This record gives sequence, structure tokens and C-alpha cells, in this order.
Amino acid sequence: MKKLTLLLLLMPLMLNAQNFRGLDQSPMDQAKFPTSNRVTDKIAIITYSRPQLKNRSFDDIVPKNKVWRTGANEATELRLFKDVEINNTTIVAGTYTLFTIPESEEITFIINKATNIWGI
Repeated sequence: MKKLTLLLLLMPLMLNAQNFRGLDQSPMDQAKFPTSNRVTDKIAIITYSRPQLKNRSFDDIVPKNKVWRTGANEATELRLFKDVEINNTTIVAGTYTLFTIPESEEITFIINKATNIWGI
């Protein structure tokens, strides 16, 4: 009788333990350059979360003239496998975070050494 009572008391807990939170609606994506399947060919991999528009326009979720984490959730990660030169600046191979400043006519990119950060 004690075992049956214990089982009846624990049954709702076991059933309730299976209620998982919903999946993140902004899934992680990766962009690889070049797009070949050979790992040795890779120059860069960008890992980011896609923002969900939810009946908004892109201009509504992206702040103009302010630093943006370039995506949703965690800051966008840029992994370079080779040294890269951008605007006469050499960026050493490594892992970085990528931010942008969207303006009306152009976008400024910020490559940051800090990694595993949420964003701004």
C-alpha cells in the first residue's frame, strides 16, 4: 500500500518533468567561406542567430546609428582560419565577435576580440 501511495504521489512529477520549454525561435546558423566541404579550404566561419521579424520590418529591429550585435541572442561569432586583410588592416586568424553600426547609406563593421558575449 505504501508503494502504491508513493507511486501515485510521484506520477504527476514524472509526467510534468516531460514538459519542455519551447525551442528558441531564433535558430543558430553558420555561413562558411568558401562553401566547399573540405575543412582545409575554410577561411572563415560566421555563426549567428537569425532575428525573428514577428510582423515587424527589418528597420524596426535594427537600431540606426547605434552598435548592433548583428543578429539575435548571442553576439555573432567570426572564426578566421587564416589572416585576412580588410581595408588595409590585417586581422590575425582567431575567434572574434562581429558587431555593426547600420546607417542610412552604409554599414560599419566592428570586429571585437571579446568572445562568448551576449551582445550590446
